[in-house]
Amino acid sequence: MDLDIGFGHQLFGLPDQANLICGLLYGILVTLMSLYTIWAITGQAQNLSTTARLFTTFAHLEILVYVSISLVKLPKLCRVIQKQYLTHLQMECQVLWYFYVWQTASILAAMSLGTWVFASYSFVLTFGHNAHSAVDHPDFAKAVEHPNPAAGARGGPAGPERGPDPYTSHSRLAPPPSRSSLVGHPVQSSGYGPGPGYGPASRYPQPPPRHPAAGGHPAAASYNVGRMPR
Repeated sequence: MDLDIGFGHQLFGLPDQANLICGLLYGILVTLMSLYTIWAITGQAQNLSTTARLFTTFAHLEILVYVSISLVKLPKLCRVIQKQYLTHLQMECQVLWYFYVWQTASILAAMSLGTWVFASYSFVLTFGHNAHSAVDHPDFAKAVEHPNPAAGARGGPAGPERGPDPYTSHSRLAPPPSRSSLVGHPVQSSGYGPGPGYGPASRYPQPPPRHPAAGGHPAAASYNVGRMPR
């Protein structure tokens, strides 16, 4: 027991007398807090809920202090504690280290379980027997904005509203263009094309006539390349 919860064994590099006095004061504080909490619970004091919450906080601090002391003692277990304080203990260092870690874990589990039970008791004392229904009331959800109301209304997963796919271009959404829309209608020269008012050529202005060079050939049909999309 002295190895588990004792403040001796040159803790924090201080003499044993200083360590024992600190451990005595800490033990008196724990005893007084425990007795006052028991008196408040059995006597049904008016500030019972406040006392229960304070003792729950103090119990968590006790766990923190116990873990700190155990971590400080662990490196000194075989080098200082066994040689100077456990002289009659015939045990290898690995076995002593294993038993100490196992006892520390067991005590820590028991302290955590007791603190969890008492924390639940203080929660009921503070909010009443219907504590969960009072704290997690369904009407409180109306004051919280849904991140994606449309998805929530459809019953889908909540999350930010997704916009259009940035990789979708107009060329993928529009129908495939035809050849006539890309290159336009053929344009005939004025000397060889159809006359005014005839066919599709009448809808476009005719260029002025050009005379072929000597020995050359008449101009052939060309396409309106200027209308091709760039």
